[in-house]
Amino acid sequence: MSINNENQFRKLIENSANNDPEIACAPIPDDAKRMLTFAPQLSNLVEEKVYDLGLLHKGIYAGIELKNETTSLTFNTAKIEDHQIRNLKRVVSCGGLGFVLLRFKKGLTKRDQKRLKTTLYSIDKAFCIGVEWIKDKSLPIELLIDECVELPFNIVSQEYDLRVLWQI
Repeated sequence: MSINNENQFRKLIENSANNDPEIACAPIPDDAKRMLTFAPQLSNLVEEKVYDLGLLHKGIYAGIELKNETTSLTFNTAKIEDHQIRNLKRVVSCGGLGFVLLRFKKGLTKRDQKRLKTTLYSIDKAFCIGVEWIKDKSLPIELLIDECVELPFNIVSQEYDLRVLWQI
């Protein structure tokens, strides 16, 4: 996987969902947010974007926020905006699922290799984090490896198996 930014990660997740006949994908566009840079006087008319994607599988909705970490092995949850967390929690309170899909993709320094007890030169892993986990200020990758579900990735089809979200 050579993708290394949030928009490309989003496309990879969307393609994975769109190629699965049991999952319906509804991307939530950034257009309203972009428009505010050209017309700031309209900011009171446009609500903040709730989260990145809505997915539906066997009648159960999942709200998804996507994050891509390329500089550290610890994710700072301050990168998730309060309204995004609030809206993911609303999905959960209505009987759906709320997740942050977090991808770590970076080259590993000798220090990183020692920290992770690996001889690999890079890491590319995506984790499914339930919205209830977002109360901590930082999430080190070691905690996610031990406590969260890693999204399975098929290197041949270049797709994630998103059905795992409904099995947690």
